[in-house]
Amino acid sequence: MKITSLTDHQLEPASHEDPKDPGVLKKVLFNVRDFDPECQMRMLNYAIIQPGRSFQLHHHETLEEVFYILKGEGEITVGEETQPISAGMAVLIPRYSPHIMKNVGQQPLEYLAFGAATGEGATVVHA
Repeated sequence: MKITSLTDHQLEPASHEDPKDPGVLKKVLFNVRDFDPECQMRMLNYAIIQPGRSFQLHHHETLEEVFYILKGEGEITVGEETQPISAGMAVLIPRYSPHIMKNVGQQPLEYLAFGAATGEGATVVHA
């Protein structure tokens, strides 16, 4: 068993962000080294987007993601479809799907990001 806490980790820019001006910051709670090598799970991250900010449009070649919204309001675009999101909602993002999420509320948008790989690694491709 491995137990971790948000207080055990520092916020850092997501890998698809400009490190000098990131739209989203994350805390890596578990990464690929924490899971059984035969498991498809690759990550569990806590992430936060400040009001008016968004993360960069990108897609993954070998990773599917699920975002579970903890707090705040936003909108997410996956491919050509844009939908409002808020606390309690979950979004599945298939691999190869360009996606971007924006905080449209007045408070920070907080969410958990789960990643499962369909191949080696978790390649990020900027759109």
